[in-house]
Amino acid sequence: MSERERWIVYPLLFFALGAAIRDKLLHQVETKTLACTEVQAKSIACQQLHVVDSQGRILAELASATIPGGDAGAPSRQVGRLVLTDSSGQEFFGLADDYLQMRNVRCEGLMVTDPTDSRQVVAGIGSVQVSLKDRPQESFIQGFLSLNGLQYAYLTGAPVGSVPQRPRPQSPAAATTPERPGEPTPATDSADK
Repeated sequence: MSERERWIVYPLLFFALGAAIRDKLLHQVETKTLACTEVQAKSIACQQLHVVDSQGRILAELASATIPGGDAGAPSRQVGRLVLTDSSGQEFFGLADDYLQMRNVRCEGLMVTDPTDSRQVVAGIGSVQVSLKDRPQESFIQGFLSLNGLQYAYLTGAPVGSVPQRPRPQSPAAATTPERPGEPTPATDSADK
């Protein structure tokens, strides 16, 4: 090998060896695009995460968003943001800055807690299994509303513009004990009677 060839080959050889062990020494890999079938990691740190379908349309996005300051002179802040879309690109779920936006909610119960004490429930919507007093073997599910510790099994409504009627509040014990035969009572109470 001539002197001139050595000045070309040896630097290229050392450059290739250095590039091959760079990630081993620095414990990181930097690349513009990584294509693989599966990633297994203990932790992933990224600025955006997209879930795409087979056509490349984004169906879910987990990213950060900048929220402008509400008060005069208040600084803007960064918050996490989750957005779910359908295949047409229409957003149907969004979660950012302590707000939840969606078309429908399906749940077994909903509770509103006191902001100062999360153990104290101030309002709730739920359901309870009830049975008729004279037919305890038949049971059904009935919804109830709870406000400030009082349960409402029935609400009397008033048409718009009329004088509103106050709903008759029931304590939790009174809500489970009907006054007339044939009214629903919780299935757990009907076994005791």
